[in-house]
Amino acid sequence: MLALTEHARREAISTGAPMQLLFDMSRNVLYVQREDGYQPGQFGNRTVQTTRPYWISEKHEIIFEIGEPIERDLYVVTFLPDGSLLETSPTSWRLQNRENSEEFYRVAKLQGQLRYILLRDDDPKNEYIQIPATDAVEGGVYLR
Repeated sequence: MLALTEHARREAISTGAPMQLLFDMSRNVLYVQREDGYQPGQFGNRTVQTTRPYWISEKHEIIFEIGEPIERDLYVVTFLPDGSLLETSPTSWRLQNRENSEEFYRVAKLQGQLRYILLRDDDPKNEYIQIPATDAVEGGVYLR
């Protein structure tokens, strides 16, 4: 998962188009997709191209700690062409063992950083996890 966040960020930079890491929790799959036809400030319908899916093991579940789904059971992390994160993207989640909630990895983005990192539960950096914006308008979310 951590490698996919970096892959999506680097692809956004190299292609000059926003890249998304999507977590489809209803199907237990995550994948990277590119938004075609992107123009700064443009909202509404965009066409997408999808890469191969990465299945989440049945032994694990992903728990989003900071961030809201864009639809039921669909979370999207969006990287912009400059490599920065769309302000409404989830910034912290755990890959957790379904049978033992004490066994997990946290993936988080810290304030002022471009990349996601792995954190332990007792890591002091947890207090610096970036909080996403939640400003909404009819038909979508916008950047502040």
